[in-house]
Amino acid sequence: MITDGLYSYLYAHAAITDLVSDRIHPIVKNNDTLPAIIYTRVSTVPTHTMSSSPSIAETRIQVNCLGETYQAAKELADVVRQAIENYSGNWDGETVHTVMMDSEHDSYDTRSSNNKNNESQRVFGVHQDYIVWHSL
Repeated sequence: MITDGLYSYLYAHAAITDLVSDRIHPIVKNNDTLPAIIYTRVSTVPTHTMSSSPSIAETRIQVNCLGETYQAAKELADVVRQAIENYSGNWDGETVHTVMMDSEHDSYDTRSSNNKNNESQRVFGVHQDYIVWHSL
């Protein structure tokens, strides 16, 4: 699956793991240490032809870069973008033809904390949508 390949690719980049260690997940883990990356496959659209089964697809993947400060989230998002935008090659056995950023937006939220005072933790996010053209 293309998201498994994305995970392996991100995890292999020292510039990314220097910032997040092993905190690269397909779902949000409550109270995970920040910064962290959460990725989600939004959709996959196979490219059909009249004469054969689909051999390539367009997959939209959202990459959420989370940090305790806006600057930390933005720095992480910039490193992720440098690693995957315009990439072509192989993601853990998946042939990737190209990766294009489609959109980006920022967010801010709070979540409960595990500390003794039960204070809320601020979570800043930069959310990037990528279009990945890949072989099926």
